Amino acid sequence: MKLLLFHRDQECYNTLNIFADSLAREMDKRGIFVSFIDLDQSAEKVRADLIKELDSGTDAVLMFNADGRLTAHREILNERGIHLFDWIVDHPCEHTKILQTPIEHFHAICLDRDHVDFIKTHFPNIRSASFLPIGGDLTEPKEPDIEEFLRRPYSLVFTGSYVPLSEFESTIRELPDRLRKMAIGMIEYMLDHRSATNEEALRVMMREVLGTDKVDEKTFQECAYYTSHSNIYVRQYVREELIRYLIESGITIDIFGVGWENLGIASKNNVRFHGSVSYFEASELCAKSRMALNVMPWFKNGLHDRIPTTMLNGAAVFTDTNRYLEDEFHTSGAKQELCTFDIGHPEQAAEIGETYLKDPERLFELAKRGNEKAVRTMTWEKRTDELLRIIASAETNKNRI
Repeated sequence: MKLLLFHRDQECYNTLNIFADSLAREMDKRGIFVSFIDLDQSAEKVRADLIKELDSGTDAVLMFNADGRLTAHREILNERGIHLFDWIVDHPCEHTKILQTPIEHFHAICLDRDHVDFIKTHFPNIRSASFLPIGGDLTEPKEPDIEEFLRRPYSLVFTGSYVPLSEFESTIRELPDRLRKMAIGMIEYMLDHRSATNEEALRVMMREVLGTDKVDEKTFQECAYYTSHSNIYVRQYVREELIRYLIESGITIDIFGVGWENLGIASKNNVRFHGSVSYFEASELCAKSRMALNVMPWFKNGLHDRIPTTMLNGAAVFTDTNRYLEDEFHTSGAKQELCTFDIGHPEQAAEIGETYLKDPERLFELAKRGNEKAVRTMTWEKRTDELLRIIASAETNKNRI
């Protein structure tokens, strides 16, 4: 088997390239040949490289957050009947234009079960949509050890950038009148109903602004795409809100990421800002902390990559809960594997976090159970096995058509 992946310059700690490299390493261990194309070349060079790779016997093409530099060459994929797998790490509404691309064997892989349902419902051109979270990044394999755990220099870390809400507001204000009203209404709805999905909020606002949510798929897709900044706005709002509550509670937190010093909390003596870090440095930080905070309000039924990475590196996970976490993890009791809080009550998160941080031995046992779970089920090795089953299933179904 031969798989084609891609590299490109991109923000967010270069995570998508790192995911691709992690996947390639696991494929190589299985004797599966992986080649890469650099998408930052000219369109003509990308096209030439794509033709060369596909004609050399490529069986499938995969890209994390596929973009137009690849899908622009859709006729080449269609002529050769190649499967394209788009592993989407955001909400699919942000990728509407790509998902609309008329590629014959186009498949989506999502990090949230609700995102799978969203694609199956609204993008009939997508041949299959599968649920598969990202694998965790392990800095250095080692057995959990309480003495090492107690020596870790950070009690609670958070990694991520701060983006002022005004940046999203300016984009939303530029939308046409009805879309602007929907986007603003979606923000208000999702902040009032913290468990609501993006689609639920959109349908509520379509009924309010358009008088109905019974529209054709193209109209729905366009509304979802142009209001997608409401989803991003809520992510940042909730993240900022939670950080403020934790700091005001007196919990000591080390923040790694740009922009947070502009939040007006720099005078607090229980917060330390460390600036930008790379993805690998963020993984190393998990190995140097007792607990890592993860805020993922856009996942209602899925898993963010930071959770398995935290667990694999021996730190305890502190995150907002959702249906997937409640189904797949022990979130309370003697077998508890991670520490969760209700994003609708950020004031309670501080109380929960403080309870665990004040009892490091209990926190170690929690981290140890989480580590054992991640080693069993959430490594890139495990994810690669699952991905190969998805690819094989797509090929089987293709032959039935």
